[in-house]
Formats: sequence, structure tokens, C-alpha cells
Amino acid sequence: MSNSEDGLRYLASIASERAAFLGSILEAYAVATATPVDRLAERLHCDEQTLARLRLCRAPREDPAYFADDVQRVAERFKIPIEQLLSIIRDVSVLRAMRGTVTQDGGYLMAARDRDDVDE
Repeated sequence: MSNSEDGLRYLASIASERAAFLGSILEAYAVATATPVDRLAERLHCDEQTLARLRLCRAPREDPAYFADDVQRVAERFKIPIEQLLSIIRDVSVLRAMRGTVTQDGGYLMAARDRDDVDE
């Protein structure tokens, strides 16, 4: 492994810890599904180096006016199936919503639930 590949993987690991990067979404998916990096690359039809570069991309903007375009651009840039990328992003979005995780813009997503202790 070359120094540039090591550097790329190091930067990708840092991006995976920050919500503003696609790496955080991919990391959350990998952890939630116990998917190793090589299998995640297979799912996205790319090699591990491309996956590392993908992790360095900004996460798609949550605003519906931009979301689809952002995802499409990433998929086209890295020549990965948009359906696979969207599936991963949606899965993580649902998991984060259920857990009340902070989003990239600092807001919280909370899942709706029934309350048993409603005062009448």
C-alpha cells in the first residue's frame, strides 16, 4: 500500500466521524449491518479505493430541492448504481430517525411514537 493510499484511507476515516460527509452515512450503515469495508464496496459496485474517495464527499443535502441531484451527481462521479447509494442513505436516515440522532445541519430527527400516558 502506498503512502497516498494510506493518506486517503486516513482522511476517509476522519470523514466517517463527521456528519457533513458521506463517510458518516456509509460508516453508520456498515456498523448497523455489520458490513465490512470490502463487502460495502461490493454492494456499491466499486473497489475499496473508490469507496474511500466516496467517503470524502459531502453528504447529500436534506432539502428535497437538492437531495436527488446531490445523490445523482455522486453516483455519476463514482460510477456506482444510484439505487444502491439511495438505499444505503435511506436505511441510515431511518436508523438515525429512530434513534433521534443529530443530522448534518445540527437538527434532531425523532421517530413518532404512541404515548401510553396521555392526560385526558
